[in-house]
Amino acid sequence: MRRNRKRLTLLLPGLSGTPARLRDAGLGVPRLFALERLHARAWRTPSTVIDAADLDTLLCSHFGLSGGPHGLPFAALRYLGLTGRQHRDMVIAADPVLLRAEQDRLLMLHADSLSIGEDEAQALVAHLNSFYAADGWRFEAPATDQWFLFVEDESSLQAQPLSVAVGHNINNRLPSGKICGRAGTVVINEIQMLLHDTHVNQAREADGRPPVNGVWLWGAGRLPARLDSPVQLLVADHPLARGLAALSGCDHQTLTEWDWANDDLSVTLMLVDSLHRQVLNGDLHGQHQALQVIERDYVGPALVALKKRRVDELVVDDGAHQLLLDRARLWRFWCRPREIER
Repeated sequence: MRRNRKRLTLLLPGLSGTPARLRDAGLGVPRLFALERLHARAWRTPSTVIDAADLDTLLCSHFGLSGGPHGLPFAALRYLGLTGRQHRDMVIAADPVLLRAEQDRLLMLHADSLSIGEDEAQALVAHLNSFYAADGWRFEAPATDQWFLFVEDESSLQAQPLSVAVGHNINNRLPSGKICGRAGTVVINEIQMLLHDTHVNQAREADGRPPVNGVWLWGAGRLPARLDSPVQLLVADHPLARGLAALSGCDHQTLTEWDWANDDLSVTLMLVDSLHRQVLNGDLHGQHQALQVIERDYVGPALVALKKRRVDELVVDDGAHQLLLDRARLWRFWCRPREIER
């Protein structure tokens, strides 16, 4: 009887373009021998997502969820991962952001640049709840940088995931559709005005800290009743990943719990999102460090696992390309490693 092939898939969002970006900034790129070997010997195919920055769609695609970035219940899945609760209302991500006007554009920056305190997050959410109580809307902040809006009625809001829109001029990326009959853009503008005059933001600005002056509404949807997925073990720290694992019933480990000596592998999906986070923040030195961690702690050990027959196939998906490597191609010594161009 032929045994099931053991397949390890590494999701490395943020990897595509980082070496070139570091070289352009004059930081230099260390030799990444494992990554170079992978690029030289693997089959290369396009990734399944449209935007390489879209971690959320990339992760869902490997669980067999499709529908594009506007058709998946990202918020409900992420809420499940953060809290362990399956909420059956319509759930919309309402992530706090910094909106900064620059000449003729409105730039949106990630909450990492705000360092929001727990008391601040709860006070701002309470302020929003007091205003929208008459509409039956409820905001919740289970994490200081990840807020949610719950509404009972269906909503047609379509918006780019935060990871795709952050760092860009949102004048060209504003959501379409409605929340309980109200245009999503109107709600975003209304919340911006509500947050402006809060005691929290007045205190932050008095201390020389940037205000929490906006939210990005996206990922609207309800949880599906069930999720059948080929993934048998998920290794990740991201809350969306935890939500997908909980809904599909697959085993889940954190990155620190993972042991590369594990021989009991079948279909394993591993998400390493540290580099993606640094790319979102625009932190070039953080990207330089995260790239070396990926090389040392993940790609290098994955190649060793392939060589020692702990896995039969290794797939690396960075959101732009999928690289597939098996043992036959691993031994193609004439394919010499070379510096990664992108």
